[in-house]
This record gives sequence, structure tokens and C-alpha cells, in this order.
Amino acid sequence: MSRPDTRKQTMVLAIAYGVAFMILSSAIASVPGVVATGLGAVAGVYSYRWLIDQTFRNAVPALIALAFLIFGLWGPAWIGQASWVASLFGISATLVLIQSATLAITSLGVVMLARALNQSSRVFSMIDGLVMVAAICGRFAAHRNYHWGHPRFLADWAGIEGYELPFLFVLLGLVALSFGLIAGMRITSARHAALSVISVLLFFMVLMWLGGRFLRNPTSELIVSSGKAAQRSGGTLSNDPSDQGEPDETSDGSGTGGQAEELGAETEGSGSAESSGSEGNGDSESGKGSESNSETQPNSNSQSNNESDSGNAPATNAKRGRSGRSKSDDPMPSAANQSTTPEPIALVLLEKNFQPVENAWYFRQTAVSLFNGKRLVTASEDRFDDDIPSGFSSDEVEIVGIPLPENMHDIVPLVVNLIAEQPRPFSMPSMISFAPMRNPDPEYFRQSFRAESCVLTDETVEEETFSLYSSLCYFDEGDSEWDEDLWAHYTRGPDDPRYRELAETIIAERITTVAYEGLEDSAMLKTLAIKRWLEKNTTYSHDPRFDDPTVNPAEQFLFGERFGYCVHISHATVYLLRSLGIPARIGTGYMVPTQRNGKSSSILIQSTDAHAWPEIYLDGAGWVVADVSPEKIDESTLIAPEPDPTVGQFLADKARNKDQHQRRIREKKYSRHFPLKLADLPWILLAAIALLYLIKSWIRWCPWIAGEEDFVRVTQRAAILHLAEIGIQRGFGETRSEFSQRISNHFPEFADLTDAHMSEVYGRGRHSTRQECLKANLQTRLRSRQSAGWPRWVIGILDPRFWTLVR
Repeated sequence: MSRPDTRKQTMVLAIAYGVAFMILSSAIASVPGVVATGLGAVAGVYSYRWLIDQTFRNAVPALIALAFLIFGLWGPAWIGQASWVASLFGISATLVLIQSATLAITSLGVVMLARALNQSSRVFSMIDGLVMVAAICGRFAAHRNYHWGHPRFLADWAGIEGYELPFLFVLLGLVALSFGLIAGMRITSARHAALSVISVLLFFMVLMWLGGRFLRNPTSELIVSSGKAAQRSGGTLSNDPSDQGEPDETSDGSGTGGQAEELGAETEGSGSAESSGSEGNGDSESGKGSESNSETQPNSNSQSNNESDSGNAPATNAKRGRSGRSKSDDPMPSAANQSTTPEPIALVLLEKNFQPVENAWYFRQTAVSLFNGKRLVTASEDRFDDDIPSGFSSDEVEIVGIPLPENMHDIVPLVVNLIAEQPRPFSMPSMISFAPMRNPDPEYFRQSFRAESCVLTDETVEEETFSLYSSLCYFDEGDSEWDEDLWAHYTRGPDDPRYRELAETIIAERITTVAYEGLEDSAMLKTLAIKRWLEKNTTYSHDPRFDDPTVNPAEQFLFGERFGYCVHISHATVYLLRSLGIPARIGTGYMVPTQRNGKSSSILIQSTDAHAWPEIYLDGAGWVVADVSPEKIDESTLIAPEPDPTVGQFLADKARNKDQHQRRIREKKYSRHFPLKLADLPWILLAAIALLYLIKSWIRWCPWIAGEEDFVRVTQRAAILHLAEIGIQRGFGETRSEFSQRISNHFPEFADLTDAHMSEVYGRGRHSTRQECLKANLQTRLRSRQSAGWPRWVIGILDPRFWTLVR
């Protein structure tokens, strides 16, 4: 067993436990419940101390603590079920009493058990600190994953006062760590304790600084190394040369989303494929096919291409081709390894008031268009998908050949501030140029670039507006300047005749000659028909339910139960379109519903916004998004939470270099250095008076709960308080012995207490027992009341100042 705590350590533990448990319970409890929790924690500390002082073995407090825990969890609620309780106190008061009793008894049991474990062995010496850190950090854990708007009571106050939330959360972490360190100390010297706490805190602050300085902006060597490590650990590499470096189809037969690796592994000459990313959730808007929660994320474990100091991207291979591809860029990661926990990816600032036709912001980053006989993979030749940049550049890059359809497009400039590493820039389809920009705040952003995109819009002719998709029905598929290789590249698909049969059946059912006279061969109309059929006849699910690992997942999806996510839906759509001779590919990047940002010009992209969608090529219009949003979502599919709007606004202010917080401070009616109003002063005075009474009560009743090593001293201190209440106190320069001799004729018991204290200090004479000291204290209080009379004695009791005269 460890050495028992000293009186000061016990007091510090009681305060620390009380504060920590009150902070933790404030998230779920009413004000009485929070107070009861704190009192229960304090009672747990002193109850354990009292039991140990009674020479009980350490197992006894542990068993009592378990009994308190069991009773606290079920006892109050069971008692509250009795009808007479509600009749006596009322329903509201009964609920408050049940909650307060439950929290108080439970916290008492938890603290007693923690103290028992702490004293049982050195292995558990830090249990107190761990419990306190967990309690404090648990209360503020809601801010994780950039949810800086939670908890509200702290975020709202910080926003008004102009404090930065990340700094406050770091400060709270250090406070929690300090509580834990103090709780676990066995140093009795205050100087040594203070030096130890300061040293450990400085050590952790240095670690945090090093992490923010060197780990936030990793070098290209670190990123490439991590990509190779991911490749080695993927377990899906294939030695089949015909796959051109793709995973083996038989590598994952679980049918739980791992098939995404098979559908879209990137083609590389080195024969490697990697998998990373985050699968989101599908959503639909009936009849529109325009909204879908995030799905497949492009790989983010590639070269950062940014300079942490200046924020400008260094020169890389801006020309497309095999040499410009990142080997860690897997456009089709598996949903099995993906999380619904959103993490910020980038903040986009629109420089123009614009709303997309699709009711969603699509940010294309890469494309998958090469069918290698088994699946779609990323093309490695320069001539294919030449609208996709291969990487970042230190100079402005213009992408030539992007069609600009007359009266049907808008040039939208935007600024992308990357929060997470990305393999290449992305923008709204179709990007026509991008250039690096200075990082507005390297503490929050890794890299910034400005891009311009040619975005398709509703057609406007002589002030009359026509629907975009209606206008696109009159565009021919493909490009009149394409050669046979390009046509074959974008129309090649599986040899299975079922794809064409199903596509022709859908066209025959949904496109009638009467309704669409003259548009029977419209590529856009056929695409819309297939898109609408898939939306009605497929179910979005992270559990595709594929039974045969030897069969292509897209085939199992389309001709099976049709349960799948964006990877399967996009591949099925492209195969159906290609079977009809329509050039199609898969675009990957991010999709953000327009209702998320509302009228704001900033768009926060998060990891769960990653997505894959089909695209078709129309002559004169370019690549057109034809996203499919199933109307049905499998009930087992987890829905990613929406991002905290507070975070988006905070990052937008940082990106725009606007110090909104300082402006709010200037608009306040009173200074932040004195944030209290005149109306708060009465409450401050009441709190101060309550604190005085609390200290005085502690001095009066401390002898009954003090330990063996302190009971003589605290008992004499209580007796001095009784005398001070009736105006009897030590004179200036008068020792305690002289004081006791002076009043010994009227208060002989006080002289006995003084002698006992002197014997305890100097080790001379007979040591008094606890009962003798308590009896002497009680007699001193009775004699003080008799000698002063009732009025004077009552005034002394009610006056909270007299404890300051105890010396």
C-alpha cells in the first residue's frame, strides 16, 4: 500500500475531484445535479480518508465504493418509482432529487474506488489523474473533428470575446493535465510540486510545438514514404500483367465494400495499387438525381507540394502523363475502410455569385476512363482525360481544349484553401486554369490556389431561359475531332451482351417516339433515361451483398440485388452508356449539397463529401456530370453528420484575412478586460459571503473528520474560533502559550488543548486522545456561550469574518 496522503494533498484532491466531476456532469445535469455531483466527489475523498484513519484495510473502502456505485445507479430511481415520493415532493422536484442523488452517490463511489486503487499499488498511482483528465476532457470532447461550435457554452463565449477556440482547447487540455499531475504527486514540498508541474507542462508544450511545426506540413519524402507503406500494407497487389497493376478480383470476397478496390484501382506501370479514402453516404432527391451525400474520396496520401512558410506550391510536373501521376492516387477506395467521421479537406471561397444547376457543388479531381478488360482504371497516356491536371505547379497552368458552349456557360473563379494533403488541384467541372496563391494562414491551411472553371448553366437566348438538360438533348455525343483511338477509349466496355440489352430496354420503356419526336438518338436523353431508371431501381448501401468474388462487382451489382455505393453505381452507369456508343467515364472528387452553405460564398469540404459520378462527353459542351442518386438508402448505412457551421465561418474569416473577432470586441459595450456589468456586483458579493461562511464552517467541523496526524491542531484552531466569536483573541506578539495562560482561569479546557498541541509539536509530555481533544473543544464552546451571553454569542456565530482572526 502506498503512503497515506497528507492533509494538504487530501484537500487538493477533494477540490480537483469536485471541479472535474462538476465539469463533466454539467453536460447532462441540472444545476442541483451538478452541485450534488461535486459534493459527492468531495465526500468520496474524505470518506476514503476517514476509513483509512480508522485502520481499515484498503479492501474495505473498495467494497464500500462498489456498494455505493451499485446503489447509486439503481437505488434512487427505484425509490423514485414510489407514488408517495412524487406526492410528497411533486413530479419536477422528484426528478431533480433522483438525478441529484444518482449523480452524488455514483460520484462518491467512483472517487472512493479510484482512491482505493491509487493506494493499493504503484501500478495505479496515476489513477486519480487519469480519472480527472478523462472527466474534464470528456466534457469538451464534442469539439473534436473540427466541431469547434461545441460545447456551446464555451464556443459562444469565446466567439463573443474574440478568443480562438483551438487555443482555448489546448489551454483546457493543459489544465486537465495539471489536475492529473497534482493528483498523482507524492511530493510534500510545495516548491518541488510546483517545479514538477511546470516542468511537465513545459515538456508537453514543447511536444505540441514540435508537432505543429514539423508534423503539420510533412515533406514530400515523408508523404511518398507513407504512400509506399500503405501500398505494402494493402494486401491487394496482383501479379497478373493483364491487370496493369490492379488488385486481384478474388482478393476480397466479403461483400462489405471491399469490392471498390477491384473496381477502380489505379493503373501504373510498376504494378502497384493503393487504397485510401473515406466513403460517405448516399442521399437522393426524387426526380432530380442531383443530391447525394459523399461517397468515394480521392487519395490524400500524396505529395503536399506546398511550402509551409510562403504557402506557395513548388514546381512539379504540370504536364499530364505517367510521369506526372501519383502512385498513391487511388480513385476508387474501398468503403469497408471508410469512416463517417467528417474531417475538413478544404475551404473553397467563391469569387462570384453563382448557383449550380445540379443543386450540388461538384469538385472534380481525377477521372477513370480506361477499360482494361476487367474494370475501369485511370488512363496513363497524355491524350486521354487531358482536362485533368497531373499535379500542382509553381506557375499558372491553363488547360486548353475546354469547350465553351455559347449562352450555356459561366466562368466561375474560386480560391481553394487545402486543409488536408491532396495529390492534385480540383475545381468545379470543367477547370480551365489554376495558379498557386500565398497561404493566408499556414496554421490552418496547407496550401492555397486559385482556379477558374467553365461551368454549364441554363441556356439564355434573348432573355429567355431554357433548362440545361433540355438544351443538351440537341448536342451530339463525342467530339467530331476525335480519332478512332479516342472513340474506342471512351466507348469500350465489358463484352457481356446483357449491358446493351438492359440499356435498350430502359430506352424503349422511357423514351417514346410521341413524347420525344426527333430526339430518339439524343445521347443526353438516353443518359437521363438510364440515370432515372437507376435512381428508382437501386439502393444505396455500404453492404453491396456480393456473393461471388470471381465475378466483376459491377456485374453483380447491376444484375443482382442492386445494393451498392457510388463506385458500383458509377461503373454500372458508364457500362450501360458505353454499350450504346455514348462516350462516358467516371469523375471523382467531392460533392457538397448547395443547401449546406446556403447563401454563403464559402464552402467547407469534408472527407465524407468524397464522391464518384458518371460523366458523358457531348460535342461542344465537354464532359457533363450525370450523377445518379438512388431514391432508396439501406437502413444499415450510416449517415455522416453535417459539418459545424461555426468552423466554416471561422476558417472563412482566416482565409479572407478578416479579423472578425476583433471587430466584435470593438462593438462590445464594455471592455473585455473588465467583462462584468454593474448588475453582477451583488452576485459577486453574495458569492464572497457564501465563501466566508463555507470556510468558517469548515474550521468549526473539521475536528470531527480530521486524520490522526492533524486532529489536535485543527481542534485547537476550532477552539480559537469559538473564543474569537465572543471577542477573545491573542494580542500582538502574544504566543499561544501566553494566551492560554492568560485565559486559563475562565477556559481551562483551552489550556489543556494548547498543552496537547505543544506536546504534539515538540514530542514532550502526554499525548491527548481524540476524544479528550473533542471534549475540550466542546467545553470551550459552552463556556464561551455562557460567559458572553446569548446575544453576543449569536452575533459571533452569524458574523462570517471571525475566522480571519484565528491565528
